[in-house]
Amino acid sequence: MNKVSLCFVVLHYNTVDDTERFITSVFDNIDTESYQIVIVDNASPNGSGKTIKRRYKDSSKISVLLNDVNLGFAKGNNVGIAYAEKNFNPDFIVMTNSDTYLVQKDFYSQIKKEYETSNFFVLGPQIITPRGVATTQAQIRQPYDRKRTRQMIRSMKYHLIVNYCGMAKFLGEIRKHILKAQKTDTKISNMDERRENVYLEGACLIFSRDYINVYHGINPRTYMYFEEEILFYEMVRDKRKIVYNPSVKIFHNSHGATETVYNERRKYMIFRCKNQLKSAKVLLDIIDGKFVEDKVEKVQ
Repeated sequence: MNKVSLCFVVLHYNTVDDTERFITSVFDNIDTESYQIVIVDNASPNGSGKTIKRRYKDSSKISVLLNDVNLGFAKGNNVGIAYAEKNFNPDFIVMTNSDTYLVQKDFYSQIKKEYETSNFFVLGPQIITPRGVATTQAQIRQPYDRKRTRQMIRSMKYHLIVNYCGMAKFLGEIRKHILKAQKTDTKISNMDERRENVYLEGACLIFSRDYINVYHGINPRTYMYFEEEILFYEMVRDKRKIVYNPSVKIFHNSHGATETVYNERRKYMIFRCKNQLKSAKVLLDIIDGKFVEDKVEKVQ
């Protein structure tokens, strides 16, 4: 086993330019030689996974894995996490979107410094977007509870029906309905201030060896959406430390790979609502303790 300090796990789907830009940013900026990049192609229909694999076949720093089918976000990333754990035994795994890239020269040093201070399980960097720093990161609130999750499920069902029927004139009212259902005690913290035990955005999540040893990936029951919410719930439930540290930074282009396929608004919204609904039901089952075996297996 080739032991490394840091391993990036990147889920690739169709967008070659994004993935290559990420790789280049690591080559240009990373402040350790002890790193690896694991690219997981989630059965891209345009064959771009094979293109990436061919272009980097001679790189000792890059592994490209080709999934036979699209496993979705959680399971797709877990393929890369399992590979990284087995082959590189990294101190830290950086699970990041393909449309992100590094923007600092001390990325690893800042992660290491934070771990030496807090022994975090999960670390969230400051996510910079074309519109500025993402305020969806570092939310100070409680995880979803049973009542709020059920409200979300009802709202998603309603929204799905409206999109199936093409009732665009009602979308404004639906938005108000969803926002009302989602109303929480959320507070957006100062984005330049370090915070503990906050909700983190999934565009980039950093897992320490402590997390990897216990959980071996993220909850695999969703296909897409709500992975961060489930992770947040599990970390709070299991009393694991989550940290937001703006000294660690990454840029996110904020255009999901989903949109490369579902580019028609109505089809995209139906796809999104369907999967959000399924994921919300998974979260409700977790809250209700229906997956007790997960906790027994993962949390010692």
